[in-house]
Amino acid sequence: MSSNSHRGASFYGNAAPYRSREGLSTRPVASSDEIQLHIDPGVDFDDEITGLRGQVRKLKNVAEEIGSEVKFQRDFLEQVKMVMIKAQAGVKRIT
Repeated sequence: MSSNSHRGASFYGNAAPYRSREGLSTRPVASSDEIQLHIDPGVDFDDEITGLRGQVRKLKNVAEEIGSEVKFQRDFLEQVKMVMIKAQAGVKRIT
């Protein structure tokens, strides 16, 4: 996280100014609808992007796993529903 203090916090009301993890920070300028962005040249954004792509792949895998589990649960519940319908019909025939 950036080492900037809460300098300019009054510009943002009671909220602290926006800061990203590393390398980016904002500060207010003369116009209230403008910001200045400082990019730390020491941050390797290629590595950051590669890391984010890896996280996206992991999230896609998790989403696929969740989708598979949902399908399995849906199919299972349909089977249970059919068993219950057959059981109810059997009970009605007996009584």
